[in-house]
Amino acid sequence: MPLLRLITLLAAVALASALVVGLVTGTALGGEDEEPAEAATPANQGALRLVTRPDLHPPSLSATLRSAVATPGYYFVTQGSRKYGDTGPLIVDAEGRPVWVGPSRDGVQATTLEAQTYRGRPVLTWWEGTIDKDVGMGIGRVVIVDQRYRTVATVEAGNDRPTDLHEFVITPRDTALLVVYEPRAADLREYGGRASGRVLDNYVQEVDIETGEVLFEWSAFDHVPPDESYQDAPKEGSPWDAYHLNSIALDDDGDLLVSARHTWAVYKIDRETGDVLWRLGGKRSDYELGPGALFAWQHDARARPDGTLSLFDNKAASPELVDGDHSRGLILQLDEQAGTATLVREFTHPAKLLAPSQGNLQTLPDGHVLVGWGSQPHLSEYDAQGRLVADLRFFETAQSYRAFLDDWTGMPEEPPAAVALAEDGGAEIHVSWNGATEVVSWRVLGATSEGAAPAELTTAPTSSFETSIPVDSPGPWLTVEALDAGGRVLGTSPPVRLTMPSPSPSPATSPSSSP
Repeated sequence: MPLLRLITLLAAVALASALVVGLVTGTALGGEDEEPAEAATPANQGALRLVTRPDLHPPSLSATLRSAVATPGYYFVTQGSRKYGDTGPLIVDAEGRPVWVGPSRDGVQATTLEAQTYRGRPVLTWWEGTIDKDVGMGIGRVVIVDQRYRTVATVEAGNDRPTDLHEFVITPRDTALLVVYEPRAADLREYGGRASGRVLDNYVQEVDIETGEVLFEWSAFDHVPPDESYQDAPKEGSPWDAYHLNSIALDDDGDLLVSARHTWAVYKIDRETGDVLWRLGGKRSDYELGPGALFAWQHDARARPDGTLSLFDNKAASPELVDGDHSRGLILQLDEQAGTATLVREFTHPAKLLAPSQGNLQTLPDGHVLVGWGSQPHLSEYDAQGRLVADLRFFETAQSYRAFLDDWTGMPEEPPAAVALAEDGGAEIHVSWNGATEVVSWRVLGATSEGAAPAELTTAPTSSFETSIPVDSPGPWLTVEALDAGGRVLGTSPPVRLTMPSPSPSPATSPSSSP
C-alpha cells in the first residue's frame, strides 16, 4: 500500500469513536475498562527471564488444570501487551512453558498465530502490524514461515486495500481468505446519520498467495444494509463501524461463513456471486434460534465436520439486551429446511468469564474443543461432553485474540544458544534452542583450549525452554549438542568460554547504606 494512502487511512480511522471491538493491545479495545498508558508501567511483568537469550521476553502462562485425557500438542497464542512481555507469536507446551518465541518489535503487534498447510507442507501463519485501539482494526501483513522458521511468503490484501488483523485462512487451493477494514463515503440520513457520512466498510478477499491477485472480493456495505447493526450511526465525523467482521470460514459446500460482531449475525455468502444465502442471528435472521441459542457480539463462526456450526459467544458490552452474564463457546445445529437453529452444547468457564472482546472456539480432531477466552486471560480445553480437562492462564490481565492447540515440529536454522558460568569450583551451562521441538537431551563437551578436541562431560535431559546443567571439571571451552530420542545430534551450539563471576566489592568500595 502506498505510504500516502496508508497515512490517510490511519488519519481517517483515528477519528473513530470508541466502540465495542474485537482485539486488545494492552487493554480491551474500544474504551472498555481502559488502563493507564503502558509507558507509565514497567515492561515485561511476569515474563520469563533467560540467561541464554536475554533478547527474548516470553510472556508467562501457567497450567492451572490438566487431566490425563487432555489433548497432546502445543498452544499457539499472541499476547497483546508489552507490559507482560514480547508481543510476537508464541508457542507454549502443555505446562505453559515457551517452545518458540517469535519475532517481536516495538510498535508492532502480532495476532492469530496458527498452524496451517501451504503447498502440502506445515507452516505457521500470523498477522503483524499496527492496531487502532479505538476502532479495533489493524493495518499490516500476514507472515508465513516453514518448520525451520524461514519466511515462505508475506501476504497483503489486494486492490490497494489495507490488511486487517481479524482473519487469515489458507484454503485447499493455496489461496488466502482475509479481511479489510476501509472507510467509504455514504449518505447515512436514512439510518440517522449524516448525508456526508462514512461507513467503515468491511471486505472479504480471496487472494492468490504467490501472485497477490485478488480472486474474489465482497463488500459488506454492498450486500448487508447497515441498519442491521447494533451500533448506532455516529452524528459526527467518525466512520460508522456497522459490521465489524471478525472471521471467515469455508462451509462444507465451498461457500463462505462470515461473522459480523456488530450485527450479531453469521452470514453465508455465495463464493461465486457474493449473494447472501442466509443470515443466522441478528435483526433479520433466516433461522429461529431455539432456547439457549441466542448469541451476541460473537467471534469465530466455523462449520464443523459433523455439520454443526461453532462460534464464540461474547454476550458482552450490552448485557441488558442479552440473557446472560458470561461468555461461552457455542455449538449449534442448523436445519435449513425447517429454518431452525438448536443448541447442541455450550462451554462455560467455572469462573463464569465474561469477555467483552475477542475469543474463539477450535474443534480438535479427537472431538474435544479449545476455547480461547479473548480479553480474559484463559484458554481452556473441554471434552466432547463439555467437561473442562485443561486450563491455562496468562499472567495477570495478559490475553490473546485467539488461541489454538495443534501438533508442530520445529527445526530451527539457527544453532542452540549456550552460556557457561562458574559456580563454586565447578560450572553450570545454560542452553536453549528457540523453536526446537524434538530435543530430548543435551550433551555437554569440554575442551582445554579454543579449537582443541572436546571430550564428553555429561548428558542431561531437557527440562524447559532453557535447561541448566551442572558441569564438573569445565573446559574452560564448552559446547552443547542437542540430541533427539534416538541420540541423534540435531544441532550444536558454538563453543563458549566459561565466564567467571564478577568479584564482590570489597568493604572499602561497597556503597554506604542509606541513613
